[in-house]
Amino acid sequence: MMTVIVVCLMITIPSAFAQQSSLAGNQVDGYPVVLEGKPLFRVKQGIPGVVSAEERATVINERVAHVANEATIAPESIRIEERDQSSVVLAGDTVLFTINDSDQEGQKYRQEIAEKSVQAIQSAVTQYRQDHSFEQTVQSIAL
Repeated sequence: MMTVIVVCLMITIPSAFAQQSSLAGNQVDGYPVVLEGKPLFRVKQGIPGVVSAEERATVINERVAHVANEATIAPESIRIEERDQSSVVLAGDTVLFTINDSDQEGQKYRQEIAEKSVQAIQSAVTQYRQDHSFEQTVQSIAL
């Protein structure tokens, strides 16, 4: 039984992090935030003087992958807190990322962008966990 658990962990955890490291994007279209190869949204702006858009997307990818693999964080706990001129996206007490007015896209305000991002992450985390549940993994190995 322990061998099955170890094999399951060896299969699921590295694949979640490996797919996060290869971002396909550019400065014009932005850099994707993905989970299990599925794009959730794109990061088009960096944080001036701190990180580029690509680096920001990489950090968000790592944080989303962590949330997906951390069963103690409920998808419903992923939420937005409005602060001064930013929308902070949190998972429990952990900040996933912040959306500022500079992230605004056309007619979409930061609050709308934040809401769509949260919905995409919640849905993707739920699906990820269903796909990687112990029963599903055992069935896949058995087949």
